[in-house]
Amino acid sequence: MERAPDEVAQAQLLLDALFLADTSAEGVLGDAPLAWITEWLGLAPHEYFGRAVLQHLVAVQLAPRGAIAYSTSNPTPRWRLVDRYLASRFPVDAAQREHLARTVSSVLDRAALGRGRALLAPPIAGECAICRVPFRGEAVSLATCDPYKPVWEAPDELMRPEIDHIVAISSLGAHELGNLQVVCRACNLAKGAGLVVDYESETRYADADLAAVPRIHRFRLLQWVIRRDGGRCTVCLSADGELTMRPLHPDAPLVRSAMSTRCYDCVSI
Repeated sequence: MERAPDEVAQAQLLLDALFLADTSAEGVLGDAPLAWITEWLGLAPHEYFGRAVLQHLVAVQLAPRGAIAYSTSNPTPRWRLVDRYLASRFPVDAAQREHLARTVSSVLDRAALGRGRALLAPPIAGECAICRVPFRGEAVSLATCDPYKPVWEAPDELMRPEIDHIVAISSLGAHELGNLQVVCRACNLAKGAGLVVDYESETRYADADLAAVPRIHRFRLLQWVIRRDGGRCTVCLSADGELTMRPLHPDAPLVRSAMSTRCYDCVSI
């Protein structure tokens, strides 16, 4: 017999709570939470990034906007915002709802800390940890309108300092000071969860006019090349100063193997 809508909603809510609670795959639930979250959020098994990431995904499904983008200046506790939202969605008793609301709130709190705000603040850095574009003073890439490093196309956005996990949280990187760095927004956008160049984009734009190549692809290539070259100019071997990239040969395609890291003193060499 088909269950009533209220029973289905309550069962789903309880399963949400079980997944967020401190259970494990070896416990009485077995693989049920992972199987459920896979079906609900449409995640394939190979996309499972770890318990913390899935807990965060579940939490944002069960919280209102005000609780997700929560300000500590808000006089209403975060869990109460979640509780009110759940009350409007699910028929469940107040005690169960409060327990779930507090659990969701704690997951959102941990996710906020995972962004690095509690350990490191962008203003303490003078330059991007990856491409070393300066956050104070004029960048050479900006002054020269470098086509291989087009931060000049939107400097207020692309040169803004942001916190980055060197090894992404989604790749099991630790939330600790040694795994945090300050990077420009251009590098942060290009890095994503890891330094990856899309092979389809690389083949598509290999022979394209540089001005026609999407900005994000150029930044991804630049990051990959800088990492491969150890964060140093391949000509003078200096690890100081702002970095960009240049082709090894005038007729070289725009691909990783044909590019090298350069400081701006060596771009013409």
